[in-house]
Amino acid sequence: MINPLISICIPVYNRNLHLDNCLNSIKISQENFSLDFEVCISDNFSDEDPIKIINKYQRHFKINYNRNLSNKGLGVNILKSVSLAKGEFIWIIGSDDLFLPITFKKLNFYL
Repeated sequence: MINPLISICIPVYNRNLHLDNCLNSIKISQENFSLDFEVCISDNFSDEDPIKIINKYQRHFKINYNRNLSNKGLGVNILKSVSLAKGEFIWIIGSDDLFLPITFKKLNFYL
């Protein structure tokens, strides 16, 4: 199996609405420009279970998912999301960040 070019790492804690918007913006950007990528999500023992949202987008792109057994703190959760990555490049974003429809096209110019 060939590793993806880029891993988009998203540490999450609650805020499922933001995660849904974030993943939807990635989906839209992907529809406008094809780029070899994966999404790596590490959930820091949220009260809100994000699995329904993750399942909603898994049919559109590859998602590696981890749920911590307790809240490990932001720093450890960021590192956990990165440890899931197999891409040549890693991009850490917040669950409340949004891609523009042209993000992958612009990003491809620099890769």
